Amino acid sequence: MSALPENNVGTGNVGRANVGTGNVGTANVRTGNVGTGNVGTGFSPSQEPAEAGSHVLGPAEAGPHVLGPAEAGSHVLGPAEGGPHVLGLTEAGPHVLGPAEGGSHVLGPAEAGPHVLGPAEAGPYILPWNLVSTRTTQFAYFDAILGHPDWRGRKVLDFGGNIGTFLVGAGDRVQADDYWCIDINREVVEQGRREWPRAHFLHFDRYSPQYNPRGTRNLPIPDPGLRFDFIFAFSVFTHTDRSEMIELVGGLRRMLAPRGALAFTFCDPRWDRSQSDPSLPPGSDVRKMLERHGDAKSRSAKSRAEMDAIVARAMRSQWCVLIDTDLYVDPGDELSNQVRSGNALESYCSYFNAEYMATLFPDAEIHPPVSPEWQHCCLFRNGA
Repeated sequence: MSALPENNVGTGNVGRANVGTGNVGTANVRTGNVGTGNVGTGFSPSQEPAEAGSHVLGPAEAGPHVLGPAEAGSHVLGPAEGGPHVLGLTEAGPHVLGPAEGGSHVLGPAEAGPHVLGPAEAGPYILPWNLVSTRTTQFAYFDAILGHPDWRGRKVLDFGGNIGTFLVGAGDRVQADDYWCIDINREVVEQGRREWPRAHFLHFDRYSPQYNPRGTRNLPIPDPGLRFDFIFAFSVFTHTDRSEMIELVGGLRRMLAPRGALAFTFCDPRWDRSQSDPSLPPGSDVRKMLERHGDAKSRSAKSRAEMDAIVARAMRSQWCVLIDTDLYVDPGDELSNQVRSGNALESYCSYFNAEYMATLFPDAEIHPPVSPEWQHCCLFRNGA
């Protein structure tokens, strides 16, 4: 059975995870903000009533966004006479992502002009942009998560590392010879090779509607031929479903050296980004993505009341996927990009609350964001 967008509020399973602090399962879950921004605020209760005994965590105290009325614990969008109202993908074609805030992915023109894609299942696509990242905070983020280790001579794998901007933030603490990058976008891999000729860049030709629409489904991660002291994935599993994340994390863990560490980021739908960076407007990453697609000319644009309801629904979920402006709550594996056929350049964002992530990886440490970033971190330490 395929998943339906969960834009109606008050349906489905709500609040199955009891949200709190301390150890969840056998994983170590830490709350509060870490780094140079606001410290120790954690999650704050929402003003919206919880449904069916769920514990609803809302925006932070610093400028909370007040959710609309929720009579009887639910806010229903549109007619739902025969079940939930299904909002399809935009009919006007894929929405091209604009510049992201805080140094995340920026779409810049490809140096050699548009890269034309061959025929796909739904017809030919033209990819006119090269997804080049300008973020340089990855090193500082993972350095803080790991407790400022000695980086000298350590072999580093940057999974989804784009053009290698990790090395910009690292400066002379990580040598290019000790750095490997694996990415699914061929153009950024080639650009990384030009910019960092001593580093090692590998193309992972796996299908992704957002980043590699001509890729091959279910490809395993390419083997670089060595084991790594540190493996990082910043804002990679924010664009995969649960099953693909679990599969790829398993493959990465097998690449760790004895006593190595793997850390990847994920977005908690309850986290207010202004807690990590006060210069950002209050609200979650879910709200940011909805507003990014909020152009009134877009068929997928939502009203403010609809956005409020979608944000509230995401906050109550264990995990969810936002495809353009359609929200899918606690779906099955049918939303895996290795199963479904998406639109080229669609926006595909996944969110996991921290306590649920701990149940998926009970031997991991779950860390709150490191300012100014707003993504949480899942950390594995190889004790072999």
